[in-house]
Amino acid sequence: MTGHGTDMHPHGADRLCEAGDRVYSRAVRRGRVPRSDAEAVPCLVELALLHPNPDDVGWLVPTSRRRS
Repeated sequence: MTGHGTDMHPHGADRLCEAGDRVYSRAVRRGRVPRSDAEAVPCLVELALLHPNPDDVGWLVPTSRRRS
């Protein structure tokens, strides 16, 4: 995910890009997503909506987010 800055995803956590919303929703439903699923949406890690699973770094787990 290195080299993908928020310049490619210029938005905040209050309104994710479509791809980010899909991956985050899947992570919430399943409790985790493979790290490879989030490579195209670095905004999720940059906005701290997903973080590495401490038990298995191949997976990312969701952080709850408040909706306005």
